[in-house]
Amino acid sequence: MLLKHNPDSWIPYGHEHVIRVAAPYFKNVFYSDGRLDYVKTNREWTKRFYKFSLKKYLWFASLVPKLFTDKEFRHQLAVLRVRPNRVCFEREIMGHARLVFEKI
Repeated sequence: MLLKHNPDSWIPYGHEHVIRVAAPYFKNVFYSDGRLDYVKTNREWTKRFYKFSLKKYLWFASLVPKLFTDKEFRHQLAVLRVRPNRVCFEREIMGHARLVFEKI
């Protein structure tokens, strides 16, 4: 799902790679893993997304015909339902590195 949703993206595996590539020009001065922060933030976004609003749900209802006619739209709904980014962070498949560099 992630590859289809973000087909042209490249996500480095591990922060060490980013630090190593930057090393000739930058010194890493700070690293922290914000993976759990991302999971919590994503849960809050989801709560707000589903919070009731008549205007929003009327708009959702207007999309029902698209559900039957657009395969890509159905895929996008599957992404919303599964939330593959959050699943990857919860299962520790991906991290969320915070890096601060100083120019050498």
